[in-house]
Amino acid sequence: MKKPMLLTAILFSTLIFSQQKQLFNGENLEGWTIYGTEKWYVEDGLLICESGPDKGYGYLGTNDHYKNFEITLDFKQEANGNSGVFIDPLSMVQK
Repeated sequence: MKKPMLLTAILFSTLIFSQQKQLFNGENLEGWTIYGTEKWYVEDGLLICESGPDKGYGYLGTNDHYKNFEITLDFKQEANGNSGVFIDPLSMVQK
């Protein structure tokens, strides 16, 4: 049974060097890393997240780093919770 959160990523893309790159392929979690104990998987072309065994914090992150980007996505949360889309500002600091 699906629990608190459903992440709908129909269109989840970033703009890099004036070219669009689709980050989510709609089939699997290739290119992503799961952090924490929440259960992430793909179903019917959607990213799905369910509470883990300890109901602890978790998130899904890209394996690649991006800067100078625009992001477009659809997000849906089915139940009360603390969730959203997070952008790591430290990964955008120019070195």
